[in-house]
Amino acid sequence: MAWTFSMLNDDTTLALNDMANYAVKLDGFSAPSPPRLASWGGATLFRHGEDLIERVFRNRTVTLDVWIIGTSQDNLIANINAIHQLLDLAADFSKYGLHSQVKLRRQWDSGTNQVDFHVIAGVLDVPDETSVIHSKNSRVSGRLTLVCKPFAYGAQETASNHIKDPMI
Repeated sequence: MAWTFSMLNDDTTLALNDMANYAVKLDGFSAPSPPRLASWGGATLFRHGEDLIERVFRNRTVTLDVWIIGTSQDNLIANINAIHQLLDLAADFSKYGLHSQVKLRRQWDSGTNQVDFHVIAGVLDVPDETSVIHSKNSRVSGRLTLVCKPFAYGAQETASNHIKDPMI
């Protein structure tokens, strides 16, 4: 079994592990737990130590090491630009509320439940587009670094999830 990865919003879906346009490298996914910030306050007269006032998490950094594949150099550049366009849409949604939320979806290839990371911003690092790599090859290595909300989200909720008999 393998994971499938896709980056999507309401209008566009890029399958990042379809082996036709993109392929996530072996052990190329990393999403460590987000750092935790805590605010502490003074204790009451009858307790020792400090009390937790607020617990906040920083955004999560998710990285994917990917192969970007093209049938030609033009197709390779188009596949790189498709990722850049989704990253621009993610930034526009985060800053201005435009378009729709961009998500990184991770799912078992044969599973039905997925985990979504809500993307706030991101960057794709690829070799220089004027280099020999692009003129000779139709496959390049890239690193996709995403800043996501701290927690991943599971299967989508619907009203029928909470109704005893949805057929009524």
